[in-house]
Amino acid sequence: MCNKENNLNSVLDSFQGVTEIKDEKEKLSHLFSQFEAIAKDVLLGGCFEINGVRRIYPLEIEFYYHEEGENGLKDPVMYHTADHDGKMLDYYPLGSLNCHISGMDVTFENQEKQYRASFLIRKYRVCEYESGEWVEKKEFEKLSTYIYEDMFMNIPLSDGITVKWISGETVNPTKEIVRKQRINVAEYKRDNDGKFTKVEITKEEYDKLSDVEQQEYFSYSGKKLKKCKREWNYSVVNQ
Repeated sequence: MCNKENNLNSVLDSFQGVTEIKDEKEKLSHLFSQFEAIAKDVLLGGCFEINGVRRIYPLEIEFYYHEEGENGLKDPVMYHTADHDGKMLDYYPLGSLNCHISGMDVTFENQEKQYRASFLIRKYRVCEYESGEWVEKKEFEKLSTYIYEDMFMNIPLSDGITVKWISGETVNPTKEIVRKQRINVAEYKRDNDGKFTKVEITKEEYDKLSDVEQQEYFSYSGKKLKKCKREWNYSVVNQ
């Protein structure tokens, strides 16, 4: 059970990005180690607490990383970037929440190094404080957009709304984390004009692929899209 307040920013501040590295493979290798360090702290050692009466325990998080500028490492699916918005955006302060149509991100951007970084809370569990103890209300939520309801529903505005990170004794002392590809994130290709588009094939082309080749694609809104190869999704084992 979480029992000690701490600052999540100290965990996120350890992330340094990879803007100084030129080789893309080396960039990705260094990102893996940095993401894993954050994932272990977030998934195995803490929770978000709302007004002292509700707790959200992350069970799966998904990282996003994008370097602004022409030659940086790009993550076209990421929302809060100049490439996505078509204009330069302000950099969020460390540990800010970014709420969007896919759910809620915790951000750790860096204006000096000009990168955007965040993790999406993909899956989580919910507890509420009742009669002097924390009671589990939801063991496992896999829909990331439900987090708005689970965090803030039935919180009186007269009390104000406070969200803070609590860390301490882990709620998963014997658990490990696993890494896999991000969920429903497409691979992108860049054309000669610098524009990114999703890698897509027709249903007819998909049907001609072998079973192994078909596993490299996913269906979304009636389209067959190639999966992004970046394994930036981390989850508690068995979730």
